[in-house]
Amino acid sequence: MPGCAPGSASHRPGERAPPAAALAAADLEEIADYIARDNPVRAASFVAELEAKCRAVAALPELYPTRTDLAPGLRMAVHGRYLVLYRDLPGEDAVRIERVLHSARNLPPLI
Repeated sequence: MPGCAPGSASHRPGERAPPAAALAAADLEEIADYIARDNPVRAASFVAELEAKCRAVAALPELYPTRTDLAPGLRMAVHGRYLVLYRDLPGEDAVRIERVLHSARNLPPLI
């Protein structure tokens, strides 16, 4: 998935999506595959929306709340029922997307 895929540009103002940990890229593929079972067109558009949220996170990472209850330095943005979990990379003016997960999942073991 291009938007939150590893190796994507990460620097603000967020014109391109930030890089993702391998788990986040796998999360996006899993989300797309699950939705595509019923609606392939919606799967593509929903993943595009999640990628847009990743770009929004890169542009204004301080806008979103911290989730230090899950891991030090972790922040979270919400898109519908999905969570974009990320870290602001100090001194790099960048963020790294760690996971993209459904909010109903048991988060602590997945972080």
